[in-house]
Amino acid sequence: MPAVIRPGRSAHQALEEIEKNLRAGRREVYDADLQSYFDTIPHGNLMKCVEKRVAGRSVLSLIRAWLRAVVAAAAGSTAAPPRGRRRAG
Repeated sequence: MPAVIRPGRSAHQALEEIEKNLRAGRREVYDADLQSYFDTIPHGNLMKCVEKRVAGRSVLSLIRAWLRAVVAAAAGSTAAPPRGRRRAG
């Protein structure tokens, strides 16, 4: 069983632990909750990386739409996408 990543450790430490486990031959699925991680990704850069791996225009359009989506909050209220959600399109 892989090590549990504990609160208080950095995202870099978590990635190092995942890489170590992959090199050791483990192929389990990792479930990570990196607080506000997607809020800080420059989405233009993200899409450039995705476009190198994904050829389907419909899939790319779906990803772009997801990145622009309004966030549904509790009790039916909505909020504008958090910072990092805007990018060159």
